[in-house]
Parts: sequence; structure tokens; C-alpha cells
Amino acid sequence: MASVESRWRVWRDDERLREAFEAHARASGAQTWSVGRVEAGEVSPVHEEDVRFWWQAPDSLREEREVPDPGHATLAIRVGATWWSWSPPMGAMTNAGDERHGHGAGEQFTAMLDPAAVIGLLDFTITGRGVRAGRPVLLVSSRPRSQGRGDRDMFSLHHLGLGAQEYALEVDSERGVLLRAEARFDGRPTQVTEALQIAVDTPLDPELFRFTPPPGEELHQADMLHRFRHGIPLHEAVAGVPFAVYALADPPPDWELTVTLHAGHERPLAHPSVGLNYRSRDAAAQLNISQLAAATAEDYAPSEGEDVEHAGRQMRVRQRTDSWPQAQLAMTLDDTLIAMNSDSLTAEDLINLATRLTLARRDAPRI
Repeated sequence: MASVESRWRVWRDDERLREAFEAHARASGAQTWSVGRVEAGEVSPVHEEDVRFWWQAPDSLREEREVPDPGHATLAIRVGATWWSWSPPMGAMTNAGDERHGHGAGEQFTAMLDPAAVIGLLDFTITGRGVRAGRPVLLVSSRPRSQGRGDRDMFSLHHLGLGAQEYALEVDSERGVLLRAEARFDGRPTQVTEALQIAVDTPLDPELFRFTPPPGEELHQADMLHRFRHGIPLHEAVAGVPFAVYALADPPPDWELTVTLHAGHERPLAHPSVGLNYRSRDAAAQLNISQLAAATAEDYAPSEGEDVEHAGRQMRVRQRTDSWPQAQLAMTLDDTLIAMNSDSLTAEDLINLATRLTLARRDAPRI
């Protein structure tokens, strides 16, 4: 194919997708952990989007999502290694050709239009014929060949719905591309991607693949999301944020401290934060302390754990176990949200260390 102009419906149930992914991970001998906020009645797990997608050989694409979603760009364009995107929360962004900063634009649909990567991963049974988006299709039932084997290649099925036990496919009988893929787990759909309109090998306007920020928008570099000042003096980090910063008053004598500052920015929104990493010289002990303004923080409390009061401070802690790799603690002191974690210390260690946190100095120490 030289070009594609198309419109798609994407439907997914996030709860069923999570169940399918976790079952796939368990069958593969892996473990999963998830962190997030859940509030009663907050958001339905079922989402539906209407997406327009253009592709031009050899490597240009454009994706427009008509229903804005905080997790997806409303507009994304990719030409070779360079991508541009715009969305309400992120503004206008580009990687300026730096391949270290990926985007994922269009990958869901290129997987449908070039399904070679999944052919060897599925067993197929033709069940009938039909029509999809005005094109003749073969109705195909398929199942993963290596379900539970831990084969890393199985992640190629991610865009069809990772962890599915079966896929109901509609394959263009002339072109061999997928015009519909329904992922199923326990007999119920988890994700559906289906073409509503598609035109192949029609001339496309080159302007489709040129990005112009909306009026008033400044184009930001993607690496600004990762612009941290690392290894700076503690007092410089304290002076660089609008909240109080706390540090261990008397760390063990063989512990070394590395300080990281993110000053934050308004668009895309990133709140100022400070990270303290304590590590013993023999690397046997390690402690991370993240801090940001409590008024702007998401809920950093461990999703599972217990509430503890120690030395007059309220905390939420989670134990480190064979199935959970970190001891975790979260608490608020004045206007600061403090989150602590360690792969080597126990939850009891974190509780004791949390009571030894004191205000860090804003001015440089005097000798």
C-alpha cells in the first residue's frame, strides 16, 4: 500500500483489560504491580473513541482523536523519527527527531494495517465472510499459540488487546489487513478496534503531515519532561521549590546523599518536586524520599497498607514482602507530601526514619 485514509472506532473496558493482562503475566511466570487513584463513582472503565488515521509510505502518519482523552494526544503526526503532538493537558510537543523520546502515535492502527508481526503468534480458523467499511472480509477466530509460555514476542499483540484468550478478526480478503479486532477474555470483549471508513492508495495532501501549533501555543521539546537537576547541593533544591523540604537529621555515617530537583513548569503541567536518594557506600542499604507540595500532589499513599501513628506523625505504610518489592511510606508534614520507599529497608525502618526528618536549610551551610 502507498497510502491509507481511514476512520476507526476504538472501544475498551479498562477493568477487563487489566484482568486479562494480570492473568497473562501470571501464566508467564511474571509479577505485576499497579499504582493509582480510585474514587467511588469517579470514571467509567468503559471508553469509546472515534479516530481518524492517515498513513503515507514510507513513514508518515497522522492521528486525530475526536474525543479528547487525558491519556492520548488529540493530534499526533509522525514523519520518520520525528513526531509532534497536541493535547489539552500537554500542549504542543515534539521530540525534534530524538528517538530517545517515543510517542506511540499511530501504532495501534499500523498494527492493524501491517499485521505481519502477529501472524506467527496466532492460530487461525476461518468462520465466514462479511463486509467491513465497504470491503469484503474473512471472519477469523484466532487464539495465541504460546499463551502462558512467557514469550516476549507475545507483546506484539498489545495493540489488539494484550492478554486476550482469543481474538475475533475481520481480515480484508484483498489486502490482508485487519479491519476489525475484538480481544476477548473469559468470553467477554476487552478491546475492539474496527474500521468505519477506509480508502487505500488514494492521493493524500502533504499538508496532513506538517504540524502547526494551535494559535497561542508554544511548541515544547519532549525532553523538558525529564529536565532534572541531579546531584545538586541540598540547599539549592530547597531554594528551588515553593514548599518545605525535609531531610534526615542524622543519617548513618556511611550513607551518601544525592539530591534531584525538578523546578516544574505550567505547560505541560509538572509540579515542582525534590528527590533525596540515600545509599550506603557498600550499596547494601538504599532509601528514596520524594517530596512535593501537598496541595498539588496526587494521592501517594500506598494503595494497600495500614495507617500508623508514630512520634506524633500520621503515616500510611506498606510492608516489603516476597510478592511486593518495596517497603513504602507516605505522610504529610505541614504543606509537604513525603513519599518514602526502599528495596532494602523494612516498613519499620521507614517509620523510624520518618520521625527523624527535619526541615532542610534554604541557605548554604557555613564552614
